[in-house]
Amino acid sequence: MLLTEKLQLLSINPQTNKPYVRTISYFPAVLSGALLGDLLVNQYVQLNGKKVVVINQQTDKSLLKDILVAMSEQEKTIKFWMQNLQKRSKDIEATIKHTFVQSGILTTKTSLFNKEKYELNEKKRTDYVLKIKAEIKFSLSKLEREEQLQPEEQEQLLLLGLIDSAKLLPILFPNNNEIKEAKKQIKKLKSSSLINKEIQSAINTIDTLNSSAGAFMMR
Repeated sequence: MLLTEKLQLLSINPQTNKPYVRTISYFPAVLSGALLGDLLVNQYVQLNGKKVVVINQQTDKSLLKDILVAMSEQEKTIKFWMQNLQKRSKDIEATIKHTFVQSGILTTKTSLFNKEKYELNEKKRTDYVLKIKAEIKFSLSKLEREEQLQPEEQEQLLLLGLIDSAKLLPILFPNNNEIKEAKKQIKKLKSSSLINKEIQSAINTIDTLNSSAGAFMMR
């Protein structure tokens, strides 16, 4: 599951089948940052100064295909793509929802007025959330001990920063002490020698973009 998909899954309130109110104003910017993060850490794009350059268009991820085609047609700045992806946020969310329907996380129902509605499979969501939390906590424990982090563990820490930006930390950590500890570890990421260049590039890029967009990541 992509970072973008994990973030959207965590944003859905199982009581309403809609995004948590606390994240609505932040989510388009953070979701766009997550998508840029996915492209960077999976080495579909790289940064050439302030511009985004496509280095690999081969993907089976429908969420990434159209974006990579658009990016390959013109080399534009990070800021340009951040704004562009925010404008596409509804389409991005719709694509993710379609993926969730295929995997059984969501089911579709037609209302009285033939309007399509989504219903969350709470068990599947709970299982995914517990898995995400366990992976993040494991990666945090390794960061705390300054042990070598595998690429997938570094991605989990990047995801943690995105979750913080989207104001969703309480979904993973209902305990305030856990939240404080997670925020402390997030601050370490920007200067940690344990983070590889792709993850570090994604962290710095998303940090800058989300800060300028009003979402305050990794501060």
